[in-house]
Amino acid sequence: MQNQSFSSNQFNSNIYFEFGNSMKNYVKASVIVAIIGIIGSFIIPFLGIIPMLYGSGSSGPYQAMGGMMLFSSLFGLASLGLSIFVLVRYIQYLSALKRIGQTLNDFNLQKAYKMEIATIIGSIILPIILIATFVPVIISMVNDPYEAMITGFLGLILLALLGGTIIFVLSILGVIALDRWGEQFRYNNNLVGINIAEGINYMKWGRIIAPFTGGIGSIFYLVGMWKAGTNLMVYKAGENQPGTFQPSMPSYQRSSETNFDSFSEQTYRPDSTLGGNTIIPSGFCSKCGQKILNLNSTFCENCGNKLK
Repeated sequence: MQNQSFSSNQFNSNIYFEFGNSMKNYVKASVIVAIIGIIGSFIIPFLGIIPMLYGSGSSGPYQAMGGMMLFSSLFGLASLGLSIFVLVRYIQYLSALKRIGQTLNDFNLQKAYKMEIATIIGSIILPIILIATFVPVIISMVNDPYEAMITGFLGLILLALLGGTIIFVLSILGVIALDRWGEQFRYNNNLVGINIAEGINYMKWGRIIAPFTGGIGSIFYLVGMWKAGTNLMVYKAGENQPGTFQPSMPSYQRSSETNFDSFSEQTYRPDSTLGGNTIIPSGFCSKCGQKILNLNSTFCENCGNKLK
């Protein structure tokens, strides 16, 4: 039984490690792209000015223009490749999010994944709708420019605002669901659990403020993801880590009419023994005291202890 319990805990720990590692990889890729983008925005104009300063006669401006076009093209290709690299890392993050949600059978993780997918779909569909709406507006300007300007472009602006708001709300719902899942780690009352919860909370607020603060919100989001990912990689599922806090639960006196399965509390802390053996009521794990939500389960959903 102990070996099977250890295997279950090790499997769950691997799930947390995989999810945390996908977070860190996405942050690394995003930071690399951001740094290269900042460097390129300064280097390209500088490289274009050099031929102008040292070029001979009237050929200087043309050399500068040619140099800037050349370096801009090379930088554009490099940026495209890095953007694809970030996209791959983001897909890996979503894949890990989906797997951990299915493995833990957690509603909030599954909701977070669905909201992220809905956000991606909305971000793809909205530009297509705007382009499809913009074309008739341009055509109508030939016959009635004033009407097209007033109704057509105003409609496009309203449509863009509505679509953007829907996409923003979906993305917020995703990080809120992820944050609700992360809050459970605070109750471990150890540094690893607190860091996981705080990191995911940073992710939530970073995404919320991003449309209003730009890069600051994105930095906040990435810092939170790095913090949560780093600690998820060392989190051990089903093991009491140093400093773990176990909340005390009130004792219950059993009577002939008592049904322990009807208790609303999720855990039971036994305080009585019989012949040296701890008395554990039916419906609770004999190892960690966690309430068994599915009585047909073979293993405890909290610590992996074999029940049958």
